[in-house]
Amino acid sequence: MDLLFKLHLDDGAGNSRVFDFDQKKVVIGRDPAADVVIDDIQISRRHLVLTREKNGFFAEDKKSTNGSFLYGKPLKKKTPLNSGNVLTLGKDHTLTFEVIEPPPAQEEPEVEEPVEEVQEAAPIKEAEAEPESEQADKPAQEEQKPAETVTQAPPAVEEILPKKKQKKSKPVRKERPKWVVILLAALVFIVVFCVIPLVVIEVTNQWCDLFAGFFNSMSPGVCP
Repeated sequence: MDLLFKLHLDDGAGNSRVFDFDQKKVVIGRDPAADVVIDDIQISRRHLVLTREKNGFFAEDKKSTNGSFLYGKPLKKKTPLNSGNVLTLGKDHTLTFEVIEPPPAQEEPEVEEPVEEVQEAAPIKEAEAEPESEQADKPAQEEQKPAETVTQAPPAVEEILPKKKQKKSKPVRKERPKWVVILLAALVFIVVFCVIPLVVIEVTNQWCDLFAGFFNSMSPGVCP
């Protein structure tokens, strides 16, 4: 794999180291399993993580004891990195971040396509002129042919005029006058609520059961 970035580590005492990386994640800390091991009490076991993502490089402090700083500002969240940025871990250790540019892509040489030679078509020979004797005979033959007259029968009237569709006339309902409707409604009301109940009371002889007080007030003793 191609190298992605370099780290120049300076411990503050004049000792420096350079690390080359081709992976997308680098762990920096005191842990022996870290990618960059810094054996110093100021550095946490997992102090700082550098990552390569689609939109660039980022640095993230992993809640270290003495913190990580970018030009003196503490890293409180994932922060983008640019080539040449200097990170400080704890008090003395500094990391210089350097991005390695990928090699330029080699351009493929252009292959010239062979140009096909276009052959000119041979000129078409003009048709030989007919002899004058044949040209003179043609009008005579054409005159001998009788003119054909084509007589077309006039189109039928039925084809010219579209047939009219006979529309079936719908029966028109005559609306009844409003007073007739009101009268019928009143008759229905009287029959349902007056006549039928009276007939039922008369047949069952319930006059005294239903209207005893009324009849006794009119004629005392009529209803027991």
